Amino acid sequence: MKTIVLAAGFAKRLWPLTKDLPKPLLEVGGRSVLDHLLDLALRAVEALHQNEGVTLVSNARFRGHFDAWRAARPDAEKLHVFDDGALDIADARGALVDLALAFDHAGPSTEGYLVLAGDNLIDFELTPHLRAHEAAAVPATLLVRRVTGVVPPARHGEVLVDCPFETSLDAAASASGHAPWRRVTRFREKPEQPESDLVATGIYMVSPDAPSRLAAFLARGDRPSNSHDAPGHFFVELANSGVVGATLIEGRFFDIGNREALEAARAAYM
Repeated sequence: MKTIVLAAGFAKRLWPLTKDLPKPLLEVGGRSVLDHLLDLALRAVEALHQNEGVTLVSNARFRGHFDAWRAARPDAEKLHVFDDGALDIADARGALVDLALAFDHAGPSTEGYLVLAGDNLIDFELTPHLRAHEAAAVPATLLVRRVTGVVPPARHGEVLVDCPFETSLDAAASASGHAPWRRVTRFREKPEQPESDLVATGIYMVSPDAPSRLAAFLARGDRPSNSHDAPGHFFVELANSGVVGATLIEGRFFDIGNREALEAARAAYM
């Protein structure tokens, strides 16, 4: 299985902290956000498959930071860093274009891909989610989380599933080492009027044919004009045309999108 890390953003909401440092390399608990995330991801991949390597896509401005990070890792020979050519936020390619570039750079995989947003901080095991995805044999499985309280408008990728989580079926799944899995009945990218408290996390598993599916989506002339900006637009397409699954995370999750989230993560990891 190949692992892909999307880390080409400019993180303007965290300036000045991220004006000269990429967000995934911010320190939390004595280590970078990216080290926390990647170590858990590789532990899961290596528990079930051969580790076919990690491909990280950066922007051109921060490429040197990620090259230095890679050189300091003990598994540097399995890490591949490249950039999408963007030197400024005005040149940003968009997450889906970056994902397509990463698929091309990583090359084909017979076991599929684990895709990670590089600014996610997690402390739960990913192995049960990989097991659930492979048992379902679907084009994609999203890791989702619950939002407590009122779900804010136009902020999250919203997920609706065919059956509530936390039923008697889930105990059997957990006992077999699988995370509870559900079929996604609808995915909406940042709706103005949310109808579900389940939201996408930016962590997902996709099948070996995902690169060709994505290439076809990006080549379509009738897709939304901003659909290169977020992977959610691709999952809308997949959910409408085939089976997409969801697994519910258990454990801490921090989307390091602003100063408040960063400070909350640092307080939790003290």
